[in-house]
Amino acid sequence: MHGQVLRNSLFKFVALALLVLMSPAACVTESPVAERVIAVGERVPEFSVILDNGEEWASHNSGGLPSVIAFFHTGCGDCRSELPELQEACRQSGDRVRFVCIAREEDAADIAAWWSDNGLSLPWSAQPDRRVYNMFANTGIPRIFIISADLKIVEAFGPEDAPSATRILNCLGKFI
Repeated sequence: MHGQVLRNSLFKFVALALLVLMSPAACVTESPVAERVIAVGERVPEFSVILDNGEEWASHNSGGLPSVIAFFHTGCGDCRSELPELQEACRQSGDRVRFVCIAREEDAADIAAWWSDNGLSLPWSAQPDRRVYNMFANTGIPRIFIISADLKIVEAFGPEDAPSATRILNCLGKFI
């Protein structure tokens, strides 16, 4: 009897451990839906979000600058690797490029804690749903879009090809 209880407990522990270990992969591959991503050459959709500092960030108000829009979730391992690359690209480009990181289904408290723990200063917007994200794609993060000052998408990166800071800066090089 005691052996059976021990086996059942061990089985539950192993099943839970596997579930936890496999969950980070969920940020890259999700449901088997046909992928839809806004295409290079298309105009950026009009939207606005409230940033962590309370300011509004509007896609249609570029101020004559190129922009980098990144969709993320701090629970996603690929996103956690990509965010420091975005931070470095932002640091190197200074005020010549507008950067914004937009959460996909994540609250402000979780983002603020992760940003603080990891020394990030990029502007971010907490989003409780996928409303803004779905204007750009329907599956997979991180997603990074480089947008020209005339509001055209000039580069788009997904979870399988998340760019380094150098690659982001090279893409922006023709605009700054």
